[in-house]
Amino acid sequence: MTTCAGIVAAFRRRFALDGRGLVAVVVASIASGVALVGFSQLADNVSDHDGLVSGDPGRLAFFVDHRTPGIVEAARGITNLGSFQVLVGVAVLAGVVLWWRRAQLGLALAPLASLALAAGLTSAVKYMVNRPRPPVYLRLVTENEPSFPSGHATDSTALYLALGVAAAIVLFRRPLTRALGIAVGATVGGLVGLSRLVLGVHWPTDVVAGWALGTAVAVLVVTTSALLVRLDRRHDPARGRPGRWESLVRMAARTRA
Repeated sequence: MTTCAGIVAAFRRRFALDGRGLVAVVVASIASGVALVGFSQLADNVSDHDGLVSGDPGRLAFFVDHRTPGIVEAARGITNLGSFQVLVGVAVLAGVVLWWRRAQLGLALAPLASLALAAGLTSAVKYMVNRPRPPVYLRLVTENEPSFPSGHATDSTALYLALGVAAAIVLFRRPLTRALGIAVGATVGGLVGLSRLVLGVHWPTDVVAGWALGTAVAVLVVTTSALLVRLDRRHDPARGRPGRWESLVRMAARTRA
């Protein structure tokens, strides 16, 4: 118990965290851990063709059976918010705005880094699992890649949630406003995932896995970035040139002049 308390105290000193900062790191660690466990469980279900996967046809049928022209049109528009080209544009614009608002470089780039990591992981998992998509007659848009996990759900959750958390750290001061910013980011990712079900191009577990993976990536990237910028210290000339790690930390903590 004493050792654990010592580790926590050393961690707080290392990153200059107050009580609220420590709680935020703990909550972020738990959230990312739960999301990763959920994703791993779903991947295991897909590989073994059991568990939640067995109920996918019935769940997808609910979305297909309740499609109306208005819902389909809305789904087509919402799904575009999760296209990779749009996400890259949003990530770059977000980085510019955050940098302009004097965010540290590490936090300004966190949404873009989150998107890049999510996209890379999604591509790797898709071709490892190689799950077929729903039948062609259910699909309202053309998709050719493997189904698990949903790239739209993963990438959009990773980007928009990371943007919401970064904005909560950099731009917002009131707890309610911060919570609202994070909620908006999570909601956009959620709606993009639901649009993929309405359009019939993914199984429900593909989308849930995408939400889980995207959440884990967003929380891990933003938390790591926030901690990294707190390590910045003014370089002591007596120590000579800064090492590679110190240079990385100083770059991440850089702000607009």
